[in-house]
Amino acid sequence: MRAARKILSDSEHVYFVAEGAERFADEHGIELCRNEDLIIPREVERLREYQAQGESHASHLFTPELTVREALKRARASGVRTWLVADHRGVAGVVNLTRLEQGMESANRKLGDIVSDSALPHVHSDHGLDLALERMGANQVDLLPVVSRADVHKLLGVVTLPDVLASFGVRQPDSA
Repeated sequence: MRAARKILSDSEHVYFVAEGAERFADEHGIELCRNEDLIIPREVERLREYQAQGESHASHLFTPELTVREALKRARASGVRTWLVADHRGVAGVVNLTRLEQGMESANRKLGDIVSDSALPHVHSDHGLDLALERMGANQVDLLPVVSRADVHKLLGVVTLPDVLASFGVRQPDSA
């Protein structure tokens, strides 16, 4: 926290990451905690559970080569309302059912053409769930990719609307 405040007060930057942050802290005599101290066992366990489910999360993934028509057909059959679009770099975009339905006027258009890197809604692992909820609302999606700060295309995990609501103590009707 001291390093973050110092960055805001004593530099023209908003934040630093990785080696830049460590160098800045060292230059200003700020002792950093070990990265290992930032690992929360509960979140490690959640990540392992998510990774173990593997195949069940494949329903949340589309390729950019899919046409809007093909994606909409799969979307309607899946019961899921939001999908990640991933290419050779990793996460390329997020698309929801409404956007696919609106895209039917260009049904043969590829998903890769309708998602945009500049508008990729996402969160980082150190963001709060309040920010995730805000971004879900702003983008009308119920799933956000959790991506690396160093590479926005590198998927670290996902956060879903039910996860966020459950963390705030809101129970879903079907989970009673």
